Amino acid sequence: GIDWGFSQDPTAGVKVYIHDGSLYVRNECGKVGLENDDIASFMINGLPDIERHVAYADSARPETINHVKKPNMKDGKCLPRICAVEKWAGSVEDGVAHLQSYKEIIVHPDCKEVANEMDLYSYKIDRLSGEVKPDIVDKHNHYIDAIRYALSKIIKRKESSSVMLVPQRLRR
Repeated sequence: GIDWGFSQDPTAGVKVYIHDGSLYVRNECGKVGLENDDIASFMINGLPDIERHVAYADSARPETINHVKKPNMKDGKCLPRICAVEKWAGSVEDGVAHLQSYKEIIVHPDCKEVANEMDLYSYKIDRLSGEVKPDIVDKHNHYIDAIRYALSKIIKRKESSSVMLVPQRLRR
């Protein structure tokens, strides 16, 4: 999975796998200020065999996905199987619920940024009551977002609890 960043946030990539009900985070790589021409080489060096697998990336930057798919002028490297993830209203919450469904999440000791984000990731807290709110703080989430993107094909969309009104047929 890949989450795009640039000036303040890292472009973050992860390699994950699932075994026996547990999620394993085996590799990570990330860098602030990573130029588009350098993304493929950086990911190939940081995430073993990424160019041979489907990489799921943040759909917010389709132009970056298209750029990374093509061999670059510097070294000819590319990620030909990269594709955009589908997002929907509530996809972050659905992704977090999916992560929480694993028996455990095991982060390899080499993945220090993932471990750091796992410690810092949090929900908003009501400043008056001190109660935890259902909203997720939009910080410390670049590697976690990359994990969600890597798992995007198996994250289930929650059914809406709202009633859908179906218009009656028009009479002639």
